[in-house]
Amino acid sequence: MMNANAEQVPKDRRRGLARRWIGIAIAGSLPVGVAVVLLELAMGLGPALGLSGLTLLGLVAGGFRLERRDLGRQERDQAFARELLHHYPGAVMLVDGEGVVRQVCPQLEQRTGLSPESLLGRRLAGLDVDPLDGTLKHALDDCLASGEPWQGVVRCNTGGDAASTYQEAVLQPLTYPDGSLRVLVLMRDITQAWRSRLADQSELAHLRHLLGQVPAVVYQSCRDPRGRLTFFHISEGIRTLCGLTPQAVLDDPERLLERVHPDDQVAVEASVARSAVGLKLWHLEFRLISLDGSERWVEGLAMPERLAGGYTLWHGVLFDATQRKASEEQLGRLAYTDSLTGVLNRRAFFERGADVHAQARRQRRTLPVAMLDLDHFKQLNDRFGHAAGDLALQFFAEVCRESLRPYDLLGRLGGEEFALLLVDTEVDDAWVILDRLREAVGAIELDLGGHGVRFSVSIGLACLPPEGSLEATLSAADQALYQAKQAGRNRIVSVRERPVDASTTLPH
Repeated sequence: MMNANAEQVPKDRRRGLARRWIGIAIAGSLPVGVAVVLLELAMGLGPALGLSGLTLLGLVAGGFRLERRDLGRQERDQAFARELLHHYPGAVMLVDGEGVVRQVCPQLEQRTGLSPESLLGRRLAGLDVDPLDGTLKHALDDCLASGEPWQGVVRCNTGGDAASTYQEAVLQPLTYPDGSLRVLVLMRDITQAWRSRLADQSELAHLRHLLGQVPAVVYQSCRDPRGRLTFFHISEGIRTLCGLTPQAVLDDPERLLERVHPDDQVAVEASVARSAVGLKLWHLEFRLISLDGSERWVEGLAMPERLAGGYTLWHGVLFDATQRKASEEQLGRLAYTDSLTGVLNRRAFFERGADVHAQARRQRRTLPVAMLDLDHFKQLNDRFGHAAGDLALQFFAEVCRESLRPYDLLGRLGGEEFALLLVDTEVDDAWVILDRLREAVGAIELDLGGHGVRFSVSIGLACLPPEGSLEATLSAADQALYQAKQAGRNRIVSVRERPVDASTTLPH
């Protein structure tokens, strides 16, 4: 079965080597090792391997210890090796240290369409579609330099670019007695399977690209019976939501869970647990903290599926809800704030005032309530126009925000009339706060067409007892406000006190 160019090996030497190694190759369990040893023997290469080379191949074939076999067993083994070589579905070649093909298997042309004459005496790298810098050249160079076997896929040119094929190649270095190296090369055509694999990879890459373009995060996650979460897939959109890469989340799901806002972590964990138990749609809005410290609102939707062993699989999406939440917040502000001044409107003042009063009732506390009205506002409008009046209202609201605490309630009830509820404040302290506010308003000067215009505010104060009514108390404060107007404006009047202006000593 040897090629005409094969080296002649003494028969007794060949028989002695076969007696040692054929049995080992037949008994081996590794396909590559079996092929290498049997094909090498069948081609008459045993003598070239030397003791160390044969030992290496024996270890690759299965690591079995050396055994002697009888002559009949040797002959059967050699016959099997010849059959193996004859039916191997590919090419078997022996390459010298220069990368030149020296021997080929008898069935080369039948298996590959290449004649022995087209390969013998030529470089193996010539089979590669890139013979000067292709995979086969580098694999052969590495194999010869390191003495280590190589296995991989090579794109070969068997008759022009249109006829290129993909070959699964195994390169096994062989050490000859003189120290020179040869390489046993096994190649098998896997073009159809490889092109199918490439097509699958291309389709997968296309699908991933499509998912990456979706303005959301598409993911698949799994929760084991102990509650541990694993992600099988998460799309590129996660970078935008929190700054993490998809691979970082796949490697360590905790990195994503740690980005959940601390105030939302309990809600996220509880909702996921409910979805897993009831196999109900998971739907939640929560916040993620990005790596740069910014916050984003996220709306999550996922459908659960029960797997064997108590595992739960979710197929879901995460939408960036930041802009929508901001719009909702803005609409909420418009619904509860006065569009001109930015303070609470009438409806919001009474709703929130009721909540504050309910808390004060539980604590048996009295709340100071005041009515405020800009002095001579009608004259300001009549003389300088409504734009000047609007400007005065805006400046007044800004001074109130600067003078009051964030949790005090200030609302515009209509026109130039405002209501104020001071939270957690004693009545005597309310006098100090209101008088400071009155002085700050008096310091406002509007520039209206070259005219410096000042205005003042009159204030009526009343107390809302725990069991009282906010509406009734505001009515009492309004009566005190009327008294302040009658007493000369720019002053504070309490339901239980006489008028107080800048020249009056405040109670302590």
